[in-house]
Amino acid sequence: MLIVMSGLPGTGKTTLARLLAARIGAVHLRVDTIEQAIVRSGMARHPVGPVGYVVGYALAEDHLRQGLTVIAESVNPLSATRDAWREAAVGAGVPSTWRWCARIRRSTGAA
Repeated sequence: MLIVMSGLPGTGKTTLARLLAARIGAVHLRVDTIEQAIVRSGMARHPVGPVGYVVGYALAEDHLRQGLTVIAESVNPLSATRDAWREAAVGAGVPSTWRWCARIRRSTGAA
């Protein structure tokens, strides 16, 4: 199964993905980590463009084909990125599910 965690920066995607991966024994793929490694390699500078996502799709499909559950975590701002994650799952012959993370502001009760 592919679980895609999406949302804007600071919404808790990484925290939730790490906790869920540990609980269910899944592989956690974080596009930010892939992009940081590409920059550290000296092959590119931020923003790296679509390369981090493309590497993530390939890694996800490889792990899914091995029978592993994958939690892919990134902003996923475009329909093309969301479609590409689904295509990775279809290519591996597994289902996928999507979760959007949003920060919820708590009321302090003060007027």
